Amino acid sequence: QSDHISRFIRTCRDEYDKRNAAKEAKSQALLDNGLSDTQEYWFESRVREGLQRKILIRGRLNFTKENPKEGFVRADGKHWFIDARAGYHTRAIHQDVVILQPLPENEWGRPIGKRRLVFTKDDDDANTTTDGRSLSYPTFPSARVVAIEAMSRRSFVATMVDIPMPDESAAIVVPMDIRIPKIRLPTKLWQQFVGKRLLVEVDAWDIGSNYPHGRVLETLGNIGDLETEVKCLLCENQVRLQPFSLAARACLPEQGVNWTIPSSELENRRDLRNAHCVFSVDPVGCQDIDDTMSVHHLP
Repeated sequence: QSDHISRFIRTCRDEYDKRNAAKEAKSQALLDNGLSDTQEYWFESRVREGLQRKILIRGRLNFTKENPKEGFVRADGKHWFIDARAGYHTRAIHQDVVILQPLPENEWGRPIGKRRLVFTKDDDDANTTTDGRSLSYPTFPSARVVAIEAMSRRSFVATMVDIPMPDESAAIVVPMDIRIPKIRLPTKLWQQFVGKRLLVEVDAWDIGSNYPHGRVLETLGNIGDLETEVKCLLCENQVRLQPFSLAARACLPEQGVNWTIPSSELENRRDLRNAHCVFSVDPVGCQDIDDTMSVHHLP
């Protein structure tokens, strides 16, 4: 029986190696030849090897509000231009931690900053022109995304701007943050989202698709309603207003809002509240704000 299990394991291993050998070889060829597959992400092993050989770069991708088709990554004290018009963002979204492959100098892009709006019939209503006038802008060290190491947040406030045809089974929504691409919602019940602000979560971004696809987490309210718009701003800035759990509230003093600092604490502690400026040094998004420093003017 043990021999049978061993043969079965070897057969499975051989089959796995055979199925993945071609893809691994392709990824290795791309790595060696300085080329990038803009459709598929590189294998983790090839990314790790590229980082070790210092021919790949790790950094956080930031798209600009002036031109959401242009992104930049700062790594090792240097900025790299990511041209989304050419597809070099490779389905990465604003604030993703990405792996970059630098482009040769003859392929460097030309960031033009604030976009010029033109009417097109393409997938975007507002595209940046790429006519000859852009050639007057200087080139900038550029790179393409070959892998996403860590995804940023994937829930966004969005609105359905264009009404689909009655028989369509999907709708396109436009995020409030201009740096986020439009999101495709595969649903036949899109009529209920007309005139509403939505909290949408991106599930995936398929190869060859113009848009990521997602799903509606919550209908926030009607467009133009003051309470709804305030709620949208809070959601976009990740300020959650859900009530605290019973377990959390059980940790509060019994006096509730009438609680005051006990005199025994004041006697045993140095009070810096009025003499110093006290501030937190915890990182953004920290749940436990318990690390602080204080400064004061010296005489």
